[in-house]
Amino acid sequence: MKKNNHHIIPEVVLRRFTDNNSDIYRIRVHSPYDKVSKPLKPGGVGYEKNFYEIEKFGIDLLTELTDSNYVENVVNQHFENKINSYWPLLEENRDTISVSDKIEIAQILIHLRSRSKYIREAAFTAERFEEMYKNFRTNFLATTAGKELYDPLYKSLRNDDEALKTIAKLLFNNRKPSDLHNTFLINQFNDPLTGQKEALVQKHVDAEWSILRCSRQHPYVIGDTLGFFNNLNSKLPPLSGEFESIWPISSTNYLHIKNHGRTLPKRKQEFINRFEVKINQVRFFNQIAAAQCSDFIFGSSVDSLNNARDDFRAGINFDATS
Repeated sequence: MKKNNHHIIPEVVLRRFTDNNSDIYRIRVHSPYDKVSKPLKPGGVGYEKNFYEIEKFGIDLLTELTDSNYVENVVNQHFENKINSYWPLLEENRDTISVSDKIEIAQILIHLRSRSKYIREAAFTAERFEEMYKNFRTNFLATTAGKELYDPLYKSLRNDDEALKTIAKLLFNNRKPSDLHNTFLINQFNDPLTGQKEALVQKHVDAEWSILRCSRQHPYVIGDTLGFFNNLNSKLPPLSGEFESIWPISSTNYLHIKNHGRTLPKRKQEFINRFEVKINQVRFFNQIAAAQCSDFIFGSSVDSLNNARDDFRAGINFDATS
């Protein structure tokens, strides 16, 4: 695989959705529609050229870097190595998982969601980029409120409009939205224990984890956006209250995480449920994967891909309990 072919879906994940010949199939869910592809190898799908390359670094970078492919060469590789270590824990027939392993897996999931094309298209569009530039002063004042009490730099900047304009120009000038996204991934990696990140990881630890298993005759599919997130209280900001998320782990295993908005005792944090699911439940989760993807879904079965696409296009909402 060429070095400039950057996998949006890690190849190590795609390998878990292949058939007995180590082949994988692909189909487009959104217009223009097409037929299921011929058999493909995981290394040859799920990538875009130079997707994680940074053309211009900005002052928002928290560490000194010169490698424009740092996200692909270091950040992504770090988490892909961890996937090989931790995904087997989810697939083993065990009823507990240590808190330390939960923390590691939670950080992998956060990274997989953050690096997706869906996040780039939702949060780092040109329109959003322009809005962020225009609102830089307002956002800066909001995020530094109270910090000027112990940091003289914040205090001086909050009262200096010209300085804020200069910072905004340095941050946004001649940079693409993709540069901001990739810088965000680097900062999240090199400064992993920020208050927000730490709180998000803890919410995963305090959640109920379940592995939903199906047979190879009715396999799960995977979309180019990994993981489905649902905020259970629409009145609260995302991840500030109860939430659930669904993560395809392999063609026979889905991870379901549900946070009930409370701290769990350690024994409950370590417990992991395991359920055998019915065909309609498999099709329900495949429909979610199709609905969340940006372009393509992938899987080990032509029939499962066709079903997922047809279900999504028809708007069928299967009863996952039946």
